[in-house]
Amino acid sequence: MSKSTLILVIVLNIAVIGGVVYYFSSAKHTSSASAEAGEVTEEGTDAPKEEVMVVDKTKTEIFKLGKKMQINIISEAGRNYILVTEVGLEISNKKTLEEMTKFEPKIADVVNTILSGKTYEELTIKDRDRSLLKNDIKSKINDFLNNGKVVDVLFQTFVFQPI
Repeated sequence: MSKSTLILVIVLNIAVIGGVVYYFSSAKHTSSASAEAGEVTEEGTDAPKEEVMVVDKTKTEIFKLGKKMQINIISEAGRNYILVTEVGLEISNKKTLEEMTKFEPKIADVVNTILSGKTYEELTIKDRDRSLLKNDIKSKINDFLNNGKVVDVLFQTFVFQPI
């Protein structure tokens, strides 16, 4: 093999390796940006993709529902509990804050309805299902908001008391 052929092979190998590294680093960056934006995708499904709203986290506001909520919860074994919770909502902008105040009774009803429809066991499962619960609440509230969106649901208190 001549010296020029060897140099050509080395340059091509470096180019290919560089391209592969670039491709995988770009794919990783794209998926992490999608995850930060709250995009959830399920591969292999024909479900329509939900529109993703990218929110500048430095401009979000927190809306706290006015009071502690006390919600009756039943376990699968039939035991009764009271869930005491305080809910805050991270919202996309100040304009949404005014709308949230207007809809506060409706928002409290949505949270109460979703939580009271769950069993003790469903609500005490850790992180993964808690994020599903938060997404459900967020989605239902976003259905009737016009001036922005709920970005996150924050449980300041989430305590069960047996009765």
